[in-house]
Amino acid sequence: MYIKTTKLLSTHKEGIITGYYTGIDARKLGYDYLVITLIKSRYGKEHYDNLARDLSRLPGVWGVYFVLGNIDFIVMARFKDRDDFMQNYLNKITTIKNIQSSNTHIILSIAKENFYEVF
Repeated sequence: MYIKTTKLLSTHKEGIITGYYTGIDARKLGYDYLVITLIKSRYGKEHYDNLARDLSRLPGVWGVYFVLGNIDFIVMARFKDRDDFMQNYLNKITTIKNIQSSNTHIILSIAKENFYEVF
């Protein structure tokens, strides 16, 4: 994809381009334990805001999404192994207020994971 320099500079000023990132293979660094947690929150904006903040602060969490539907949040996190997951995530998430219920899924294999292909 070719973009003129002036167009590139204007996209920075407009906030369309927010930064440049390095693609890292987390599995090669030993982070091969990927989990997705579906969370139902207590009802109310103050609960949503506080829960989003608390979830974002958990070790290993790289994505917290507020969604519509039967659940309120989707949390994406990555760990080295099951012990790392249990100690740094599961033991902590169970103590967070404002969680009504949660359901964590452990990813067995990744068919596709390319964050840069969308645009």
